[in-house]
Amino acid sequence: MIADDVVPIARLLLSGAIPHNYERPAEWAERNIIFAHEKDPIKGAIDLDFSPHLIDPLNAWELEPGQGLKELTVVGPQQMGKTLTWLCGLLWSMVFRMSLSLIYYTSEPKAARVNEEKLEPVMRQIERFRKLLALPNAKTKECYRLGENLIYFGGVGSRISSHSARHVIADELDDWQDAEGTNALSDARTRCRAFLESLLVKVCTPRGTAKSSPIWREFLASSQGFRFLRCLGCGELTMRSCDISNLKFERTESGEVVPGTLRLVCPKCGHAHAESEKAEMNRRGGYRHNRPERLKTHPGFQFGALASNFPALSWQRIAEAQLKAGRSGIVQDQIDFDNTIRGLPFEPRKLDDTADAMLKRHTVPPPPESEILYRFLSVDTQDSCFFWVVRGLDAARNTYLLASGKAETAAELAEAWEAQYHGGPLTMGIIDEGGHRAAEVREFAETRPGLFTYKGNPRIGKNWKLSEEISGLILANPAHYHLQLLYLLYVAMNRGKNFWFVPPELPADYVAQLTSWKPAPTKDGRELENYVCPDANDHYYDCEKMLLVLLDFFFEKVLPLLFAQRMKPQIVRRP
Repeated sequence: MIADDVVPIARLLLSGAIPHNYERPAEWAERNIIFAHEKDPIKGAIDLDFSPHLIDPLNAWELEPGQGLKELTVVGPQQMGKTLTWLCGLLWSMVFRMSLSLIYYTSEPKAARVNEEKLEPVMRQIERFRKLLALPNAKTKECYRLGENLIYFGGVGSRISSHSARHVIADELDDWQDAEGTNALSDARTRCRAFLESLLVKVCTPRGTAKSSPIWREFLASSQGFRFLRCLGCGELTMRSCDISNLKFERTESGEVVPGTLRLVCPKCGHAHAESEKAEMNRRGGYRHNRPERLKTHPGFQFGALASNFPALSWQRIAEAQLKAGRSGIVQDQIDFDNTIRGLPFEPRKLDDTADAMLKRHTVPPPPESEILYRFLSVDTQDSCFFWVVRGLDAARNTYLLASGKAETAAELAEAWEAQYHGGPLTMGIIDEGGHRAAEVREFAETRPGLFTYKGNPRIGKNWKLSEEISGLILANPAHYHLQLLYLLYVAMNRGKNFWFVPPELPADYVAQLTSWKPAPTKDGRELENYVCPDANDHYYDCEKMLLVLLDFFFEKVLPLLFAQRMKPQIVRRP
């Protein structure tokens, strides 16, 4: 019986579309690609026995005559060869057929850096390209001219968007959201339509959640091929390389990984594999596609850290990263673990759906006054009043609710600002300047050192930043801090570091507003992303959310200065 992948190759040879010295992309790459740049982590020829998860994405670069637009999506952790798949595929296409290509990077500096450190050094190791690169005008600011091959490159939104191309490469797609030209992917698709057969390649590590990650949406539209390791017990493909739950280990009394106890357990037959068997499990592994009917038009490949044979992603390090993310109580750590280790968008953990269960997990009396180092005020502004909370911070970065209240007037809010809380004055504060009272709030803050204003902005490209236009204004992505607070409330377990506490006795209105976000009645309400606030009565919740913004600002910008200057806790002044 003829292998399935032989038929299209034979058809291509007979058609004359490719030369008779034809090699498949993966085969050609192993014989011709050499890494020699000083920043290459591993130098020498590419070894696909060491990284077998790259073979299928590489071979997906093959095109059939007249097939129209083909798309290729590659998703995985950082430093596992995603860029390598398009770099090798591009050079292979330049050898076996004329290639007019566009490479979109997140920015012009990123384009220059990748060209300098990755693309051009590899091209110089191939004799035909080395000779062409030596010719005058072989490279301009935005183009390589190498014989019949043209490669245009630039940042998202650059002038290269005016060109048509047989191959279009979208590098680090999820970062395009922070770059100029948010509709660039749609534009990139149109660049391919002038050719009878063309390829749009998208590679990226997912960022954030499934809802916020463009590369994940592209993967879901593809054949959805997941990389599996083969069980050496039952002989089947049973362990997805992104399923860290199959990695079992023992812990010390302090909760650390016991070296030498790690095993990857087959979920079907229970066979426990030692890490010394990892290379063989990967070599014999393969992709299983949820939508195989899309393989010809839009193959998609996802792989996780378990598919890596690099020491930097050893089972020990994966397990340690898993425990660290679980202990931190910070949702961003869980997001980073899912994105950079599993190669997946963040998957919200299951929640307790009762306020009582949630509050019980967070309830402790405040510590002695001497243990509270800093005190923070957060204010939610309404048209007719102000809601506020005060939290104290200890040396272990735990925060404790010290007070909450409602100020009917600015004068009452001023009294709250000047008051003492659990033995000391406020260190910093943050007040919402959104809504109809922006000018009034800004004026109020400007006369009070240490009080910053806040405004939500989902398009800033990061979690928070100081406004360049308005002094003392902190801009933040509200969706990020909403997810962070839900995670703290409903998922994080009581611990002695980086935890969020409330006292045993709480005002009824604070409890009602803090727990105002409920499971959505029409969705799986046990997922973080599926919580709703039916009546918008969530002012104390918003206060706590803004306080997370202020704490991030404090830890990143203020605390290092306090330590550097050996300052005692005091009010931090606005810029």
